Amino acid sequence: MMKLKSIQSKFMLLLVPLIVVTLFGIVAFAYVNSKGLINNEIGLKMQQQLESVTSSINGKLVAHRKVGEVVARTVEFAPNQLTLDNYNKILSSDLATSEDTFGLGIFFEPFKYNAKTKYFSSYAFREGDKINLTQDYNAADYDYPHWDWYKVAQDTKQAFAYSDPYYDEPTKVTMVTASVPVYDQKKQFLAVITGDFNLARLQKLVEETKVGRTGWAFMVDAKGNYLALPDKSKVMKVSMDKDPNPSISALAPTLLSQPNGQSTITDDKGINRVYYQKTPETGWTIALVMPEKELLEPVKKLVVSLGIGGLIALVIMVLVIILFSRYLINLIRKAKVMAGRIAEGDLTQHMEVKTSDELGQMGHSFNEMIQRLRTMLGSISMHTHTVASMSEQLSASAEETSRATEQIADSIQQVAASADEQSHMNDTSKKTVTDIAKRLVSIVDGVKKVNVSTEKTAETAEKGNRAVGEVTEQMKLIHRNMEQSSMIVDALSGKSLQIGEMITLITSLSSQTNLLALNASIEAARAGEHGKGFAVVATEVRKLAEQSATAADRIRSLIGDIQSEINSAVDSMNKGTQAVNDGTVMSESAKAAFLAILQAVEDVFGHVKEVSQSAVFIQSDSKHMVEVVEQICAISSKSLESTHSIAAAAEQQLASMEEVSAASQSLSKMADELQEVVKVFKV
Repeated sequence: MMKLKSIQSKFMLLLVPLIVVTLFGIVAFAYVNSKGLINNEIGLKMQQQLESVTSSINGKLVAHRKVGEVVARTVEFAPNQLTLDNYNKILSSDLATSEDTFGLGIFFEPFKYNAKTKYFSSYAFREGDKINLTQDYNAADYDYPHWDWYKVAQDTKQAFAYSDPYYDEPTKVTMVTASVPVYDQKKQFLAVITGDFNLARLQKLVEETKVGRTGWAFMVDAKGNYLALPDKSKVMKVSMDKDPNPSISALAPTLLSQPNGQSTITDDKGINRVYYQKTPETGWTIALVMPEKELLEPVKKLVVSLGIGGLIALVIMVLVIILFSRYLINLIRKAKVMAGRIAEGDLTQHMEVKTSDELGQMGHSFNEMIQRLRTMLGSISMHTHTVASMSEQLSASAEETSRATEQIADSIQQVAASADEQSHMNDTSKKTVTDIAKRLVSIVDGVKKVNVSTEKTAETAEKGNRAVGEVTEQMKLIHRNMEQSSMIVDALSGKSLQIGEMITLITSLSSQTNLLALNASIEAARAGEHGKGFAVVATEVRKLAEQSATAADRIRSLIGDIQSEINSAVDSMNKGTQAVNDGTVMSESAKAAFLAILQAVEDVFGHVKEVSQSAVFIQSDSKHMVEVVEQICAISSKSLESTHSIAAAAEQQLASMEEVSAASQSLSKMADELQEVVKVFKV
């Protein structure tokens, strides 16, 4: 690969491609941005023009349709009372009010005008500047009810309906009919008012629409048939979906199904943009076509202008680069010559500086460097003499230091011997203290175990105390329940006595009833036949009295047994109450004993806790003592190591002093050589 040795070539290689890329980017950005702006602007203008054309056509159609609606409302007021002359005047006068309307007509449903007339119609139409009237549509062979413009009015539920565009044979005109249905007072279909619009007026309006310089417009009906087109051979003969141009036929489904939009088609002139919109009145679609070549023509001119401007700017930038690089090369050459002279020892050079930019600053720095070199070499020359004399003094001092270092080394050897002996004694002390610490650890562990056992004993005593308290409370509760049970049993005993008294009363009543029944039987026997029924009743009463007496005896026996059992229960409850009282007293005694045990355990626990704390303090102090002894041993070891290190350092220092002495001699020699080198420079 070829290396570029010239700064000018490097500048050209670096900056020219960068400038070219920048200019190309500017042109590309301008092209894209301008294209977008023009597209937006053209789209807005096309939409406005499309709105204008659509509004104009729709307005004409609405005004045309209103004329027919006015006639329809007039006819509905008195359809059968108006004569043919009346209808002719109405049609002629209303037709004159709308210049866009080609013709107005009224067509009655067969036999609706009167029962004798099948076809009744009248039609007013324009012929030049005149308005003519005709009844030719009454011909039987024409049969106007079968025509589409009649049927759409008959079938619609709206106030009006448009027919498809068609060619009318009687008038020789291509038209579209706005049909308005007429109804009688019973809302029965009566007639059709037709307003015919000559499509030639709309075709002329579409053909005269200017779309840019080379664009054009066209209009199709709801089925895609061409209604207006520059190529008149297709009007009313070709539908859009069968157009020979495949791009137009492909656009037909989208254009007919959407209310508005835009797309593209191609022809022999290239790509064309299509903007389309439906008319609200009839559902026809109006489209504006603009060649894309015409749209992008300003952008292409802008790109050419920017390209020419970019080339001119590129040439100017290349010239500037060449001139500036030459200026830099001249400055660099001057600096190169001065640097060569400085390398030869000439420090009297001075660079002339005329600018204050970075290059001028470099020149000032270059001159400052030369000045500092002068100062530095002067200082070196002056200090080399000083270095030579000081090196001689350093050599003498090194010899004296060597002798002192030998004496220090001897003393350090003696200190090292003493340190060895001290280290041995420290090791012995450390072992003794460590044994003591281990024994203290065993003591502390034992105290801790006693402490734990004491705590468990205290907890057990506390639980026993609580259990005895619970037993005491339970005994008190049993005592209260026994007292309540005793009271209930006493009450039962009283109730049983009352029941016994009532049984006695019942027995007495039974005896009296039995006696009365016997007397009644005797009286019934005396009565003879008349007392038989009463005798039967008396017998039954006597039986009931006997049964009552028997039941009362059984109840008395049971009450006696119950009273006996109640007395036994009362005795048992009294004994149970006494036993509960004794148990309560014993529980109170046990509770007091447990409290005494708990107090004693707490006292023991307090003493054990004090002993435990003292043992912990002793253990802590022993650990501290072990640590102190270990620190003493460590310090002794370090002292011993330091002593050995000092001894070694003393020996090294002695060797270093010898090296310093040799170095000072070498330094003196180097100072002489440096002095010779400095003499080479011209300051």
